[in-house]
Amino acid sequence: MSSDRLREGVTIVAISAFVVWHSLAMLIAPLPDDNAVAQGLRRVFAPYLTLFNLNHKWDYFAPNVGKWPQLRYVVEDGNGRRHVFVPIDAFGWFHPSYRAMGYWYDAVMESPDTHGAYAGDFFCRKHASLKPKSVTFLQIEEDDYRPSHRLRGQLPRNPELVAIVPLTTVECHS
Repeated sequence: MSSDRLREGVTIVAISAFVVWHSLAMLIAPLPDDNAVAQGLRRVFAPYLTLFNLNHKWDYFAPNVGKWPQLRYVVEDGNGRRHVFVPIDAFGWFHPSYRAMGYWYDAVMESPDTHGAYAGDFFCRKHASLKPKSVTFLQIEEDDYRPSHRLRGQLPRNPELVAIVPLTTVECHS
């Protein structure tokens, strides 16, 4: 009878230890990387967090969305004026084509030499009323966005917080 009680006691202690361990891991995982305490504790909890795929910066109320590049293009019209377009803005988040168009724009950014000519011809035709001479594709990459930027009223895609990478230029044919 006493061995049964001992077994129950060991089981309760083991479960309690696991609950404490898991709770600590869940508290440590979303802490900022520049936190010295978190850095030390992460070394201990890293194998556990990795094994159960808990090693990301969930925060508690929103996922770590990360920084994604954005495709923009510039149409140079017949008078030499430049018109900037953000093609993904033509679609609302819930539009059925939003993700499909995003894949197309990703393809242009990943392989501008392969997909740029096709996309350039498409946008030359789309903006025919401007009598376009060329379409230049740009990749917009976000820099680090911190709470201090938000407090200053800056948004992640403000010009001072992005890097603009020219991809390719396609000449339009009349």
